[in-house]
Amino acid sequence: MKRGCWWSAGRPGRHAHSQNFVGLDFLYAVTDNGPPGSGVDQASFIDVGPNSTPERKAMELLRKKTALIGIAIALGIVALGAAGGAAATPLDPFLGTWWAIDPSDGSLEQVTFGAEGSLFFRDDSAHTCGGVQALLNDVGTVSDNTWTGSGTAILRCPAVGQTVAPIFFQFTLNPDGALSGVGPEVWTRVLP
Repeated sequence: MKRGCWWSAGRPGRHAHSQNFVGLDFLYAVTDNGPPGSGVDQASFIDVGPNSTPERKAMELLRKKTALIGIAIALGIVALGAAGGAAATPLDPFLGTWWAIDPSDGSLEQVTFGAEGSLFFRDDSAHTCGGVQALLNDVGTVSDNTWTGSGTAILRCPAVGQTVAPIFFQFTLNPDGALSGVGPEVWTRVLP
């Protein structure tokens, strides 16, 4: 049965109503555009969803605004990262974990430098703690090739409930890439 479609300028045609891949309605129409009785049909699609409605225009505007906001956020993150990276550059050679063997007792020692000058120290068998593990947290500053602690750090000996304070840490980055501290240890990035 042939019916006229509203978009076919009054020509008779057949149409079916469906949805496209983004969920918008569309019409699939077949119109008889050939000479009478020729059977030459022409098929076409047309969206009848909110393409040209105020809702569609509002969605398009929202999509553009969201994209612009995303770009602005990304640029801000890049700018902050660049600024933060520039400020953190002196700490970079120290960042990460360093290892040493305490020459006085052969125990394994670890020091880890973190963001903004933080330091974590661990000695598996500290003399100060009676041969049990010692832990310490500190925050320091970097000047040239030297990290200097606060001088107020507290060494904790959790196994025996003991603390020792104040403890002073200072590390210097040597030309060979190793660290030297206030003691005789030589610190490297390689776990012994």
